[in-house]
Amino acid sequence: MKKILLFIIPLLAMMSSGNKDEMEDRPSLQDEVRFSLQIQEEGVQYVTRATDEQTVHDVNLFLFDSRGMLPDRHFYVESGTVECSVLPGSYEAYAVANVHRDMGAMTLEQLRAVQLPSVTKYVMLPMSGYTTLTVEDRMSAPVITVRRTVAKIICNVSIHPTVASTMELQSVQIVDASATTMLFEEKQIAKNFITMNSAAIASSELRSATRMFYLLENC
Repeated sequence: MKKILLFIIPLLAMMSSGNKDEMEDRPSLQDEVRFSLQIQEEGVQYVTRATDEQTVHDVNLFLFDSRGMLPDRHFYVESGTVECSVLPGSYEAYAVANVHRDMGAMTLEQLRAVQLPSVTKYVMLPMSGYTTLTVEDRMSAPVITVRRTVAKIICNVSIHPTVASTMELQSVQIVDASATTMLFEEKQIAKNFITMNSAAIASSELRSATRMFYLLENC
């Protein structure tokens, strides 16, 4: 019996030591790091953008640990700054701006599958962005740069002065526009299409008309 105990006692000690080490390695909520994350629009290009093209009104922020060791986190704020408290480590950070709703907690696969429908009018353009993020003590304020998921198109159509005065504009519209877009897929090819009808041509627009459209990406 004594010989058996000599083998069992060290084994139990090793198991106890292993469990203790795992508990010590596992971070607690007291280890969370608090920081402010800024959402930044990708910047002005060529022309000055209108307010609806550069304003960040609200943000859904998703943090994922690709190793699966840290819990997924989701934050929703009605501003361009997200105050976070998370466990230290490396994260994949995804930001979705201006959808005007709390998207709720999601897995990375669920987030990548989200599709936004085409809308005829936007107050603020939806945007999305991705970065890798290392959370640690005394870290500098991280920034995620977001880009528009929809293009604002101003279309000017006119009949050349040399063309006969009997020719008049009847309609201006976009045909075969993408009906949906995914937030984090590059070089998207549209699968569903719509025709974007315009308002009726007024009597003052028979020779020249201006229309505004919002188009989703279609490569």
